[in-house]
Amino acid sequence: MSQNNPSKIVLDLIKDTLGCGYIKPNHRNNPSDQTLVFVVRSRSDLTEKMIPFFEKYKLRTQKKEDFVKFAKILHLMSQEQHKTLSGIKNIVSIAYSMNQNGKFRKSKLAISKTLRDYTSES
Repeated sequence: MSQNNPSKIVLDLIKDTLGCGYIKPNHRNNPSDQTLVFVVRSRSDLTEKMIPFFEKYKLRTQKKEDFVKFAKILHLMSQEQHKTLSGIKNIVSIAYSMNQNGKFRKSKLAISKTLRDYTSES
């Protein structure tokens, strides 16, 4: 989640409510970008705190569909689908349908090659 610096209080509120994560500059090497981002890296915090919160208090923005897909990816990972080649392909496909205008999007092939090294299947 991101907000412009003047709205940092929104990110602080979310962080305090969920009891996890941290807030950092979105692009610390770009002085013109004043955006802050709330980051949660722990899979258990994502599945036990963040997902239930946003399932209870539904998003009302265009990000609602991306959230549903993100939750599905975490569910697949909890079933260890990310440890198989077919699971990785499914997860990459879902991930690629999210945030379609992402500036830093890598190709599906590049992602699949990177993730292939982390699967138990060849």
